[in-house]
Amino acid sequence: MTDVPGAITIAPRALRATVRAAAAEAFGAPRADVRADVVERGPSLDLRITTPIGLGDETVLAAAERARRQLLERAGTLTGATLGACEVRITGCSVPERSRVR
Repeated sequence: MTDVPGAITIAPRALRATVRAAAAEAFGAPRADVRADVVERGPSLDLRITTPIGLGDETVLAAAERARRQLLERAGTLTGATLGACEVRITGCSVPERSRVR
């Protein structure tokens, strides 16, 4: 911390944009397809994410839980905020195409 008087405020729009980018990264989705809402709950922030998810060899539920944990870690690091609840709504899935063996 610093001894300089004053305060730093992060605008809600900046928080949403940061969380949206972190969610797109975590869920393997295009940023344009991700919606993020940030709700202040006392000293912490709750997140509501609506996004498609990229799947590998995991189930949708396993991939979503992994991505949710990754999002909370990354968004917390980027914003410096204490994060509370994180609700995720999956709107679609993409599975990478596998090449066929000839």
